[in-house]
Amino acid sequence: MALISPFAGRLADRLEPRLIASGGMALSAAGLLMLAFIGQDTSLVYLMAALVVIGAGFGFFSSPNTSAVMGAVERKCYGVAASTLGTMRLVRQMLSLGLAMLLFALIIGRVPISAAVLPEFIDSLRASFTLFAVLSLAGVAASLARNRIAGAA
Repeated sequence: MALISPFAGRLADRLEPRLIASGGMALSAAGLLMLAFIGQDTSLVYLMAALVVIGAGFGFFSSPNTSAVMGAVERKCYGVAASTLGTMRLVRQMLSLGLAMLLFALIIGRVPISAAVLPEFIDSLRASFTLFAVLSLAGVAASLARNRIAGAA
């Protein structure tokens, strides 16, 4: 993400930011979908590849999305727009963790995480990653549906 974000930000200045942000979210969805297929025998290389895909997706999403949002508001509203972006980011993180914990509770139950519940733990991970991939794809559709930035290619 740290390597790609600056490049994505410059790219968003020349091209339509919503397309770059949407592509980044689609890339993140692909990485989440990769993680939906993990199991006990999943290799470390596969996990690293999935995390690289997700990180690249975040990199291509974050800067262009911020650019699109900040470019859509008047200068006097920059503070409100920036704080709204930050708040939405934290709300998203909180809801994601809550949904993941709900799935863990529903699938694993009220037992301590141990080797005895490893199959249920993996099932809950798969369900979580699948849900988040689907939600990310819905986000791609929403991102593509937003208005074009005036003057962008």
